[in-house]
Amino acid sequence: SLLGPAMLGRRAVETGGKATAGTNDLGRGLARAQRDQGCRYTVGFYDERPRMDHERKVRLFVRRSGHRVAHPTFYVVRSEERERESRLATAVLVPSMFPGSGLSSRLLLVRPHTASRWSALAEVRVEPELLATTPAGTEWVAQGTLRKLNGTVHQAFERRFTTPEAVGQALERFAPIQPRPGRYRFDVVLSYPGIEMPLASTRQVIVPEVPHEELSLIGPLMGREAESPDD
Repeated sequence: SLLGPAMLGRRAVETGGKATAGTNDLGRGLARAQRDQGCRYTVGFYDERPRMDHERKVRLFVRRSGHRVAHPTFYVVRSEERERESRLATAVLVPSMFPGSGLSSRLLLVRPHTASRWSALAEVRVEPELLATTPAGTEWVAQGTLRKLNGTVHQAFERRFTTPEAVGQALERFAPIQPRPGRYRFDVVLSYPGIEMPLASTRQVIVPEVPHEELSLIGPLMGREAESPDD
């Protein structure tokens, strides 16, 4: 992962890879991967004292001089609960890996909040066919993040709701935020206890400059959606 978060670097190490960071040379990581894949051996062993969710260090040595070995530095046998937690954390960081149908989001501008911020509503919409996949009373959690294009978190929110008794229409939830003007990535990750794979929605939005004549524009701006780069 090029310049990725610490979580992605950790995931790379856990799965036997390496994280490439601190460079704009896109070919560097690829070249190292090609070099490491030049000669591969599979080493197997039995863990006589396995412990769930416990890291066990791995060390491999070669006796012949002039040779080196690249391998994971440790391994972990994850419990189902920890596996779900890990997938959810990854989905929050890289939502594009967890596309989910029946989930959508919008950023609605309400009115100027200050000279440099908007009062806005982050909308999360869940379609009835997705709600119908869980029993009534199931608690869903929607985690939303408005990130700058460099990955920095600008605003974040969380909303909880339950599957209704009768699923006949989409369910919408709103969270108030105050974004500054700029280009952002708007991500929403949806999950509930016991879900195998979280669902995610991601899109880019453009928050315009705050108008100077803010009082006269409060009415016309109500509910205006932040623009998409493709608009």
